Amino acid sequence: MNSPSRIRYIQDLQRLGVEIPRSNILIEPESIDPYHTIKLLRSMVDALLGIRKYSLTDGSGGVQATLD
Repeated sequence: MNSPSRIRYIQDLQRLGVEIPRSNILIEPESIDPYHTIKLLRSMVDALLGIRKYSLTDGSGGVQATLD
């Protein structure tokens, strides 16, 4: 990314505790797809909290299978 905002993005991430070497490539999305964003966030929450067995796997709105 060669955006004028690149340095600002790196500084903002560093303030949050995320170290980004200045030599790393940053990619700025051209558009935001809510479906893919939600899918990514669900995957991250599952990885952090291990809640997959309590969640619907396909997002179809069906009935939860277990209450383990």
